Parts: sequence; C-alpha cells; structure tokens
Amino acid sequence: MRTGDPNGDFLSTSERDMILNDAARKVASDLYRNGTALLTDRKKIQLEPAVTEYALPDDLIGVQEVFWEDSSTRYEVEQRPLQSFQDIDRTGDRPIYYDVFGQTGTELVRSSVTGNTEQTLATIDQTFDLRVDYNLDTGELGLTGYDDLANVNKGDIVYNLTDGSSGEVHASSPTGVTVVLSGGKSNVTVPGDQIVIESGEKTLPILHIYPQPTQSSTTEIMVTGSYDLTSGSSNLSLTTFTVSNNPTSTQVLPFQLYGIRIYGGVLSSFNYEGIEIIAPTDSGGADEYHLIQTFRRTSTDSMILKPQEDIRFRLYSVADLETPNATLEYDFGWVKWWDAADTSTGSYELLKLKDNTPLVVYYARYPRRLVADKDQFELPEIALEAALLHAEYEVHLKAEGGRNNMSAQAYALYEMELQKIQKFLRTRNIRGSRTVRNVMYG
Repeated sequence: MRTGDPNGDFLSTSERDMILNDAARKVASDLYRNGTALLTDRKKIQLEPAVTEYALPDDLIGVQEVFWEDSSTRYEVEQRPLQSFQDIDRTGDRPIYYDVFGQTGTELVRSSVTGNTEQTLATIDQTFDLRVDYNLDTGELGLTGYDDLANVNKGDIVYNLTDGSSGEVHASSPTGVTVVLSGGKSNVTVPGDQIVIESGEKTLPILHIYPQPTQSSTTEIMVTGSYDLTSGSSNLSLTTFTVSNNPTSTQVLPFQLYGIRIYGGVLSSFNYEGIEIIAPTDSGGADEYHLIQTFRRTSTDSMILKPQEDIRFRLYSVADLETPNATLEYDFGWVKWWDAADTSTGSYELLKLKDNTPLVVYYARYPRRLVADKDQFELPEIALEAALLHAEYEVHLKAEGGRNNMSAQAYALYEMELQKIQKFLRTRNIRGSRTVRNVMYG
C-alpha cells in the first residue's frame, strides 16, 4: 500500500529520512557480519567494587577488543562464554574474561523508600513513596535534582537493591510508584530500602566481566569516621572534613563521591537510618544546605550506599579554584528519626572511584541518524553507493507494494557493492581483514 505525502510527493520528508537512515545502518551491520567494521568507537568504563555488569552504548553493533589499563600497563581481556563464569564469588584486581549478553534499560531514578508504604494483600500491589530531597539543591553539591517521577511510566522496572526483588511499574505519581515485587527475600518495601528504576525499553547491551572487581582495586578512601547515636543521645552525629586544592595530612583533594561504605557497630532496632550532608553554599561558609538520604541496614556486614545523584565535594567560587591553599569544610553524619531510646553505631568510609584504572571497550557502531539539516553522513565515501542502492531497494518496495523485479535487482546490486567494499578494505588494511569476534548484538 502506498502511503505518500499529503502534499502529493511520492515520499514524505519523514519517509525519506527513515529510508536513508535505515540504509546507512544496514550497510554498517551487514559489513560487520562479514568481518568489516566501517565505524568504530571506544568507551571507558570505571569499574565498581563487586559489580560485574555494565551497560554499553545503544549504537553498538559488536565488541571488537576489551582492555584493562592501569597507570603503566595494558592487559587484554579475553572473550569467554558467560556460562563459563561459574565461580561468581571470585574476586580479582583486574578482569580476565568478558562476554556480551542481554540488554538493559536506561537508569531513570535512584532513590530510597520513605515511610509512606502500603501493600494490598488482595492484589499483592505495593505503593511506596521515594525520597526526593535532592531536588532542593541549587547546584552547590553539583546535583541536577529531579522534581518528581514524571519520567517514570507504566512498564518501567523497579529494583529493590536492599531486598533483591524487582517488578514492573503498574502506576506512578509525582512522588511514588505502584509495583508487584518478586525474586527477593521478602518482596516488600520497607522505609530505607534503596530503589533503582530503569526504563522498560531494553536498548543497552550488557557487558559481563569476570572475576568481580575488589574494593581496593577500584576505589580510594577519602574520609573515614564513625557515628554513635546511643540511647538518649542527640539525633545527629556529625564529622567535619576539609577540602583543599593543596591538602595537608588532615585534608583531602576535591572529589566526586562514589559511595559510602558502612560496617560494624550496632544496628538500630528500627532498621531505618539517615545520612545527612551539611554543605555551605558559598566560600564564606554561610547559608548551609542540608542533604538527606535514608537507608536500611540488615546486618553489620560491609555495605556500600550510593548517592541518589552525583555529589561533588568541591570548592565553589572561581577565586577559590585559583587560590592554591583555599579550603572548605563539610559536615557529614548520621540522623536518628526514631525513638530516642534506640541505639545505632557504626563506622564508615567515603569512597571515590580510582581514575587511572579504566576498562576500555573498542566496538563497531552504527552511524548516527540524520535528523537536523546540519547532520553529516557518517559512513565513508566508499559506502555511499551501497547505501543508495539499499535506499533504492526500499523505494521500489513501496512503489510496487512489495517485492518485485526492480527491488530484487536493486538488492542484488547492493550485495555486490558490499563485496567490493570488503575487498577494498582488506587490501588497504590487513588488520581490518581479520574476522571480528563473535560478540554480535543485533
């Protein structure tokens, strides 16, 4: 069926753009399947402690090489089938094997459950609110903030990191969601549970590495401390640390917070605690800003609590950045929101990711879509004829309402053009002639 433009043109502008974009992507993917990568790119991934799955870009066709680099050496990471990663508890200072398998969605929200939770036993639906205190920040801690959950839709996936359960969103409001959880310890939400919501559209390939990275190889301890909220004490336990461009032995360089490692001590009987960061909003230390995040500890074993959004402990003004010995103090500590007779103690470390040990992924990619008038055709000139022939094939399909002699001829010419490109590239570049590894993502 012909669906031409209302103005009488055979192809509408949107149809033309779609055909050209699809043709370019088809050329790139078909050549890759035959052992040639027209467009390549690389992605640096900062490894996290005990994390073995990482999202890859959505323009990926297939992974070609993976390396792990430290300050002086590059190590090749070999591809092995995922089913061979059997000892899942094994740890190491660097990854040895990798595989590409499965897809995931874009992270939409990272937050914690507040006290407004409700479970309907008849339907097993759970409705809970998420803390959105971070949106009160005006940029002092480097946060962007989110006003509500407007970008969360029915069908997105909720992960309860504390309980280990997950489920699909049935409904959402400006502050909370309704979901049925499964696969966890109790499959219910409790105040303080750490929640991540991902898009239901699984467009990002997953890179799996083995073994799981250790904390010492991936993070650096910036600040250490302890908290003591004993029975009858104050509801706040704070530690002060100082950030400086030229730190002394008791100060630290500005850093971006990766996470807070909490361990030891005595658990609150309510299993519901809070972290508070108090930061001055200017270099003079005035107008303090309070940032709160709740969490729940289920044991005294070590746990890493990630912030809801990026937090940067830094100097604020340009004058401070240019002053060698400028300093700024931050207060960090624990909040008690329960009965004063309760007790909670523990130790903590503020962690940053090491910046000199990335995992580098080299991959073949699709060309960027042509959207704006200024966008350029990314494929090299040798691929232009093949892209036009595939576009011609698509136009013939539309013109005749299906396959026909003209479309078959155009497709045959397209395949012949692909063979010419492969021969040219193999003659020009020996490295480009080798068969790419079987880590296809289609």
